[in-house]
Amino acid sequence: MKSLYDILEISPVASNEVVTAAYRALSKKYHPDKNPGSDAATEAMTAINQAYAVLSDPAQRMAYDAALPHHLRRHTAETTQPKPATAPAPQSEVVQPVVPPVSKRSSNTPSRGTGIWATAVIVIAVAASIYVSTSFEPDSMHSISFIDHPDPYQARLRKAEALLNGEGVARNLAQAKSEFEAIADNRSVFDAKGFRGVASQKLAEIYNNGLGVPKDTIKAEEWFRKAAESGRVVGPAPAVAVAAFLEEGTNGTTDIVEAYRWYNLAAGIAYNAQTTMISLDQHNQMVEFAKEKKTVLETTLSSDQLRRAQQSPLPPCKHLGC
Repeated sequence: MKSLYDILEISPVASNEVVTAAYRALSKKYHPDKNPGSDAATEAMTAINQAYAVLSDPAQRMAYDAALPHHLRRHTAETTQPKPATAPAPQSEVVQPVVPPVSKRSSNTPSRGTGIWATAVIVIAVAASIYVSTSFEPDSMHSISFIDHPDPYQARLRKAEALLNGEGVARNLAQAKSEFEAIADNRSVFDAKGFRGVASQKLAEIYNNGLGVPKDTIKAEEWFRKAAESGRVVGPAPAVAVAAFLEEGTNGTTDIVEAYRWYNLAAGIAYNAQTTMISLDQHNQMVEFAKEKKTVLETTLSSDQLRRAQQSPLPPCKHLGC
């Protein structure tokens, strides 16, 4: 049995624009004027009109999605890909995992840091790349109706992920950014699972890599700071990234004391198998990296700087999760 999505040859997560584009493309293909005397074309056109009438109306579409059998939703989402005529082809741009910036080091920085940075690139890249595979089940990405979802943050986050990566829908970086912002800035609902932290991490990656927006490391740092407040969920990566910005002076201010504090924060984030969205091994690698960076910085800090850093070991943080 074909679903209405199958008839229009689109995914269940297709946007309204994609629904309309699909209808127009199929109408041109099966219109009776282009297929005179064809009963098959007439039947196809009738089905296309009926499918469009339901899917183009938000209320009818929501009711239809709710009634659609689960196995049909999964089958449609996994087997139906947007056609070239109905949605723009995915951009060639590749989403890069967040990696702390590497810039030219000052002469008083130990050369040992170079090897540590190489380790950091691998560790944090691996951690960023597993977000989708570990925290967003493929089957759950195929519904954009999150209003009545038992966890609206989770459903909306999956929608944003799909838009960011072009999974099941046309890639839309602007809309993905808007969805992540809506999650990260919404304080009206208790966020028991820390999805605001994940959304903040994604926004930091978007700005740090210039994905659909001008590259802006100042905004990236702001979002990394917010993400670090949910360390129990996102792990040490955001705190390490903030420390790197401060150590390297990426945004115009080099502050070794504050960098030490952020590395100290990353080194102290505990792993929780129930909440942390990276593996224990990857978590431990980042923690060990943060500890090594602390050791390196201790050799460059004056006794007064080290005393100040250790007297106030953690950076300001709004949540106990830090």
